[in-house]
Amino acid sequence: MCPLSCPSTSNQRGWKLTSGGAVQTPAGDCLDTAGQLPSIGSGLNWLRTAPCAPGSETQHFTYVNNSIRAADGRCLGVESHWLWPQPMVSLMGCGGAHSTLTLHTNGTMTSATGYGCFGVSTSAGPPSSLWRKPMPGGKTAVLAINSAALPHNITIDVAHVLKADADAGLAVPANATITDIWSGKALGTAGSYTREVPPHGNIFITLE
Repeated sequence: MCPLSCPSTSNQRGWKLTSGGAVQTPAGDCLDTAGQLPSIGSGLNWLRTAPCAPGSETQHFTYVNNSIRAADGRCLGVESHWLWPQPMVSLMGCGGAHSTLTLHTNGTMTSATGYGCFGVSTSAGPPSSLWRKPMPGGKTAVLAINSAALPHNITIDVAHVLKADADAGLAVPANATITDIWSGKALGTAGSYTREVPPHGNIFITLE
C-alpha cells in the first residue's frame, strides 16, 4: 500500500485484470493464492506474487461487484494488522469496504478503506540474526533466526561464531562438533553448518 496520493511509481501503476482471470502486477507477475504467508487457514496473511501461469487455479480470480474473488470464494482485501506498520493485502471474507476495490484508468488500484494504492514490496522481511552463548564444558550454544517471510539459507560459520573467544586468546578449533538442540541429533564435525530455514524459523545448535 502507498500514500493516499498514489504517486506514479513503478510498483503502483500498471495493475491489470486479464481476460484469463489473473491479477497482473505492475512488474508483470501475478497474484497467487498458493504463495500466502502464512498458509491458507492461518488467518490474515500476506498475498504473494509468482510468474504468471495461464490456467493456474491459484492465479484465477473473478471480478464481481467491485470485488476480486479467488477460486476458494474469498475476496482480495485490505486490513490493518497489529503486528505490521502498514496494511496487509490478503484473502478474506467478501463484502464491506475492505474488499471493495477500484482499478483506475491510470493503472492504480485502491480499496474503499482509504489506505491508498496497492503496491508490491520487494522486501521479504528482516534479515536473519545470530546469537551465541558460552556454556559449561567448553560448548557454545548458537541460535540463528530467520526473521524474513521467505525461506532462507543460513550458514553458521564456526570461526565467525567463536571469533570473540579467539580475540580473548582462547584456543579455537577450525572445526567443531555440531549438535542440534531441538532433536539432540549429532550433525557431524565441520567448519560450518548450512540449512534452509522456513519463515520465522530457527537453527538452534551447540558447538563443541
